Amino acid sequence: MVKNKLLSGLVILLLLANIATLAMFWFNFKKEHKGVKHQEAKDFLIKELSFTETQQKQYGLMVEEHRKQSRETREQLRMYKDSLFNLLSDEQVPAEIQSRLTLAIATLEQQMETITFNHFREVRKICNPEQQKKFDTVIKDVLRMMAAPLPGGRPPFNGPGPHHDPPPPGEAMDDE
Repeated sequence: MVKNKLLSGLVILLLLANIATLAMFWFNFKKEHKGVKHQEAKDFLIKELSFTETQQKQYGLMVEEHRKQSRETREQLRMYKDSLFNLLSDEQVPAEIQSRLTLAIATLEQQMETITFNHFREVRKICNPEQQKKFDTVIKDVLRMMAAPLPGGRPPFNGPGPHHDPPPPGEAMDDE
């Protein structure tokens, strides 16, 4: 009986030690690799497009400006999302307040997409015609590298497909 308790205690102790070790590795890995995705995307684009030194310098400046604009917008977005979800503890939330906050969030999300779209339009402009052709084939890979992983391990957006294209202006979307 005493041996069983001792063995059970030892197994629990080893299990806790393993969990603690894995947690330490996980947190150190996340800390060390913060921002790596964007650096990998930057390096990937430089390599795939065979940028010259001049193009690399121009691209580096563009990346810094893009990061600055994105960071500022993300900070605003975080503020509005915090405000929205802080309302969860309220018994009653006026629809107007919820609507204003969600509209502000949607506007900032749109702004983020516009910032990224314009950034890559500018990047494409520094490419020569041959690089532009290559750019057009690898840009989705770059965007996937930069994308945050989706919940549930779903793959990131793969671009519009035959059933995902938006309707022409003025037409409503049909529910499929």
